[in-house]
Amino acid sequence: ALARTTWHNDTLRCAALGPDTALLHLTWRVQSEGAPGSAPVAARHGLFTWLLRRQHGQWRVRAAQGTNLAAPAV
Repeated sequence: ALARTTWHNDTLRCAALGPDTALLHLTWRVQSEGAPGSAPVAARHGLFTWLLRRQHGQWRVRAAQGTNLAAPAV
């Protein structure tokens, strides 16, 4: 169902909460999603929220939330 699907990252915002902690918001959209042999479903839009921590010099996701959003008004 995902063979013809395309994923786009739209906007990325990152805020430092401390020297080793950050909050990241990423908006995304998925297009051409659908089962083989069927018409694609309408594009979906969403928001990821990640809490990041730096450990041993590398940033790691410590908590994550993904939310589908309503399609933008036209």
